[in-house]
Amino acid sequence: MNLLELLLEVETLEDHLSVTPVGGRGIGDKGPQFAQQPIEVAAIADAAMRAATLTGDDSWEQVVDMAVNWFLGNNDSGHSMIDLHTGGGYDGLHIDGVNLNQGAESTLAMVSTMQHRGSMWLV
Repeated sequence: MNLLELLLEVETLEDHLSVTPVGGRGIGDKGPQFAQQPIEVAAIADAAMRAATLTGDDSWEQVVDMAVNWFLGNNDSGHSMIDLHTGGGYDGLHIDGVNLNQGAESTLAMVSTMQHRGSMWLV
């Protein structure tokens, strides 16, 4: 759990996830970096859900909520990462919007994250 806590220190900015972008972070890089990928958020959600199951500590569910909310628009650029018309997940988060492509990896990352919260996100 210590490694997951350390990862979250790096990947969280204020009240939301701010995941490491394609290409990584440089020494001393602070603040939001782009282009962020949905697969990173899904991996954090899966790890946090597993941590909650193993430890019985409900605080890990807050991390899952941050991951869900990242897809819903509580992210570094304030854009939803879900196309509600197609049900797809956008491929990348940029400073000024999203990559409108909706590949299988991004869509599955979104579905994988949302499944942790059931259908509440559809309301």
